[in-house]
Order: sequence, then structure tokens, then C-alpha cells
Amino acid sequence: MSLPPQVRLHTPDWFCQQLDLPTRRFLLRPMTADSYRRSLFLDDRIAAPSAEQEIVAMAACREQLAELAVLPAIWVFHHGHCGSTYLSRMLEQLSPLLALREPMTLRALSVFQRDLASPLSLMDPAEFESHLDQQLRLLTRRYEPELPTLIKATSDCGGLAAPLLESHAGHLALRVGITLESYLRTMLRSELRRQELFHFAQTRLADLQALGIGQSVRLYRLSPGELAAMSWLAVNRTLDAAGNKLKSAGSGERLLSVDFERFLADPVEQLARIAKFYGLTAGDEQIERAATGEIAQGYSKDPAMRYDRTSRQAELEHAAREHAEEIRRGLRWAEAFTD
Repeated sequence: MSLPPQVRLHTPDWFCQQLDLPTRRFLLRPMTADSYRRSLFLDDRIAAPSAEQEIVAMAACREQLAELAVLPAIWVFHHGHCGSTYLSRMLEQLSPLLALREPMTLRALSVFQRDLASPLSLMDPAEFESHLDQQLRLLTRRYEPELPTLIKATSDCGGLAAPLLESHAGHLALRVGITLESYLRTMLRSELRRQELFHFAQTRLADLQALGIGQSVRLYRLSPGELAAMSWLAVNRTLDAAGNKLKSAGSGERLLSVDFERFLADPVEQLARIAKFYGLTAGDEQIERAATGEIAQGYSKDPAMRYDRTSRQAELEHAAREHAEEIRRGLRWAEAFTD
């Protein structure tokens, strides 16, 4: 099988939305700079300019992929519902960089990564490295030669943080988070969020136990507040391990931590700090407009919804009252794993 003549992988105009590893195929979608910008997420909510797509054999892409290089990129890691989408959209206001929010291919690879050392692994570790390298070549393409692509991974890709950042000495990363208590309020505030805790529970516990933590934990014994605490702890300890690995290699300065609540308390100063870290050129007025403008007034996952800092605070305070007991249970559970 050969690539259709219109498919050229040398620019981001064809985006690899999915990879089917059992059949060794890619799902490619045509995109434009504008459709990437309008895509809050690159899953089924992708804002592709048309329904056109191509399903192609990975082997057919090999020649074009070999001509690509892994380019330095800006990575965003997080534990979910902590402002990472919000920040990525603000950074787009400062610079015409290409932002890829939660590409599904990284999430697919993270699933296989968890089992690489296990007899249950469906993939040879060497083959995994090849697939990761291919995705790095595709994801780090850019429209503006001087501007790195910004890639925001999903919250369950923490285990990929170290290998992704090690793939190029020029990669930089932002680690976004909130305190455990705020995360508990956030995840307990609605039925949808509580369902999400169950959805991710098994992979979160697997990640935690891979670090030698919580070997005696059994998911069926955990209350919603304890599940939330376990999820928060798993992602943060995984990202801690990645950060420590970078530090031991002398590359710790490539990872910047941002507490989202501190960001909201002084968005102009914090956005300037992030822009400086990434080397993005932006004047004071431009930073202030981005930090206090339209994005700051809406909900990052649904721009049509009015949702500012005051709305968020009121919602979290309501959750603190309504779910006080579960929040206490989550905090107590996490105390057992505090160094």
C-alpha cells in the first residue's frame, strides 16, 4: 500500500489523529493552522476543515517519516482539570505557535508503555521506541520555522514525560497543577467528574504501584474522595519521577512548574514568567491582553460558556460544603503516602 498522492507529511497539513497498533495503520486528517487553533482537543472534537480522512499503512509512511527530524517543542503535562487547556490557549494569544491539545496518539502509546516490562505486553520495547520516534517526528512539525510546537498531553501520559523530553535537548516543558484539596473539590463537584475518577482509576493505580507506592491499595475499597486523592497522587508522583530523572541528567531547568491558583491570583506576572521561560517574544501590553481578555472570561473547554475566576471560586466553595466529608477522607488517605 502506498500513500495517496495528496498526502504529504512534511508539514502539519496532514495530522495523524489515531494510530491502530494491532493493524499498523494511521488515521490522517487534513488540517490548517486555523483548524488547529479552533481544536480545543484533537480527539473526536477536532475542528477539521472537512470530513476527509485517509487510513494508511504505517509502512507506507516510512519514507516520508525518515525525512523528518524531531524538532524542539514545548510540552505541557498535568493531572487534569487544572488549567492546562486555559494556559495553552493563552500562549496562542502571545505567539502564532502551533498548539496540539491532547493528541490521541500519545494516549494510545501510554497504554502500551505501561505493560512493556510485563509478560502481558503486546509490544516489543524496541518496537515501542520506533512508534514513539515516529510520533515525535509528526507532532513536532510546525508552520512557523522559528516557533516550537506546543503539545499538551492528556493527564494519563505522565509516564511518557521522561522519554518525550529526552528525545531532544531543546524540548521545554510546563507542569501545571493545583493543590490536592482544590483537586478534590474539582473532581467531586459533579457527577460527570466523579464518573471520570472511576474511568481512570485502574491506570492511575497501576502508575502509582509501578513507582512502588500503594501496593496494598484495592480500588473497590476506596470512596470517591479517596479515588480522587489516589488519582492526583499517581500523576504527581509520576511527574516527580520524570523531573528527578531530568535533574539527575543535568536538565532540570527544562521543566517549569506552575500552580494554577497562583496563576489566577496574578495572571499577568505568571504569564510573563511562562513566556520568558519558553523564549516567546511578547510585550507587556500583549501579555496583559492575553491574561485578562476573552479567554480569561470563558470556560476553556467551552468558550461559549461564561466562566471567570469568580465563577470558579464560587463553584469550588460550594463543592467544599457539599462534599466536606469526602474531601476529608481524600486528604486523610493521601497523608499515608506523604514523605
